[in-house]
Amino acid sequence: MRIKHLRNKYFLFITVLTIGIIVILGAISITIFSNAMLKEVKTIADQKIQIISSDLEDELKNVFSLSERVLNNQELERRLLLAENNYESMYEKMRAISEITRAYAYADVGINSIFFMDKDHQIYDPFYMISPYKEIIDQYEAYQDFKASGVYSSFSLPTNFPSKFDTELGNKSTITFFEMYLSRDDYQEIGTILTNVKIDYLFMTFRNACKTEFHSAYVVDSEGNVIYKVEDDNRDDVLSVNEIIRLGGQSGILNINDKDFYFIKKGLDSYSDWQIIGIMEYNHLKTGINAILKYYYVIGFLSVIVIIIASFIFAKRITKPILLLKESMDILATGEWPQPLVPTTHDEIRSLIEGYNNMLAEQQKLIEQIYLEQEDKKKKEVETVELKLDLLHSQINPHFIHNTLHTMQYLLKINKTEGLLEILTSFNRLLRFNMSIDKTFITLKEEKMCIDSYIKILEYRYNKVFDITYELDESCRHFMIPKLILQPLVENAIYHGIIPKKSDGKVIIAMALDRTFLKIKIEDNGVGIEPNRIKDILLNKEKGSSGSFNQIGIHNIDKRLRLIYGDEARLKIISAVGEGTVISFCIPLNQLESEQQ
Repeated sequence: MRIKHLRNKYFLFITVLTIGIIVILGAISITIFSNAMLKEVKTIADQKIQIISSDLEDELKNVFSLSERVLNNQELERRLLLAENNYESMYEKMRAISEITRAYAYADVGINSIFFMDKDHQIYDPFYMISPYKEIIDQYEAYQDFKASGVYSSFSLPTNFPSKFDTELGNKSTITFFEMYLSRDDYQEIGTILTNVKIDYLFMTFRNACKTEFHSAYVVDSEGNVIYKVEDDNRDDVLSVNEIIRLGGQSGILNINDKDFYFIKKGLDSYSDWQIIGIMEYNHLKTGINAILKYYYVIGFLSVIVIIIASFIFAKRITKPILLLKESMDILATGEWPQPLVPTTHDEIRSLIEGYNNMLAEQQKLIEQIYLEQEDKKKKEVETVELKLDLLHSQINPHFIHNTLHTMQYLLKINKTEGLLEILTSFNRLLRFNMSIDKTFITLKEEKMCIDSYIKILEYRYNKVFDITYELDESCRHFMIPKLILQPLVENAIYHGIIPKKSDGKVIIAMALDRTFLKIKIEDNGVGIEPNRIKDILLNKEKGSSGSFNQIGIHNIDKRLRLIYGDEARLKIISAVGEGTVISFCIPLNQLESEQQ
């Protein structure tokens, strides 16, 4: 039998596939579930020991903080540095120092005592100078081991100090924290601060937490010595802490008397020489898992029924938006724009519909963009034609020709043939550059020749020498630019800046290259332009003066530059009345051509 509808195909496929997976992978799922449960329990054990270690670290930090406060006591340092002239001054010094250290010890219920001991093993407390305490201090090996180690601070093993000899049997009641005392002036060692902490108080939080979470727990140092332990008194199994340390790793399984035990280690951040070891029965971790597995098979059977119902609903839900998508695509195929689809799901089908809607929107936007680009292209073509017509119309200004011929007539009349030859040559060169319709671009070198010819005519006409300075990078001379770009700007600087000044003026024509632009600047020290006219000059098609050469306005030049090179090349005008004007523009190097290419 052939199934035609997509919905029925999805329903049968999902149902058969799901039931097959449940049947085939049932046993594997049980194993994975068991391991996952055990892993979760182990994770909880890791979190418990993390909390326990954090509490112990807080207690250690309190000890460190207390020792640091003693070290920072300025009165204590002052007393320690006092000279000892005789026995009385020695006794008074010891008494004052012991009062300071005892005040710190009495203020903290967890501290048994605090002593200062100098480099000669001399304790600064008169009470402990008498027997048998003097002998206890002299035989205190933990202090001698600390001095021999050369470290700045450390904890001792559990001890009876300073009340009893360490050789006496019985539980140790204290643990000593040694910290070197350095001078504030030269950082030389003065002695050692001994902070004797009550073991039961230091590990009280640790003991209470471990009794509820672990069968046994230990705090050991890097050499395997047990600093503190919490054990179940009723447990017959004997666990070797050293064996756990030798196993390596942060956790694992240890078999003792045919019983498996799970152990976990955690080092202390605040005192790296110590680590915590927590131990619990491995079989205890499995409690409750077997009872949960009994319900697995019942849940699996019920899941099959639920999956059959859910498969039908799911197949219907997933195929409905696909059918709507097909209908929309059929409308699009007819050449009409369909309405955007509304996604009703939150899965891949939603992404498909949103992508389809985005595609429709992008197509519409693309068509509109193509239309706008065509319109913009037509507009630029019209502007280009208009600019070319403007250039043709402004090829030669009759007033300029009349004035030039009048100057020639005058030179001929006064029989100054040399000047007449120069002005004829300059005028001929100007006409050749200006009337070459087929040549739109010329080199900067040619543009300079055009400017020089124009200036030479003006000098004969006004019977004065114009100060024109070129700051031209030699590497720029062969670059091609649109003709009649610089000459009208120089003409503008002379007619509107220098001549109205009624005194000598100067025009600087600067061209330079940087990494990305050819920078061109026309600067004069003429009469300047009023600030409110600069914008009008750029926006309006302002022509040159009636006696100028070609009457090409600044607005026309700005428009040509932007049309050819883009907005980056637009003219910039900076001017100050009475000081002069700077007109500049930049041409991107990647749009420049050279006659050497």
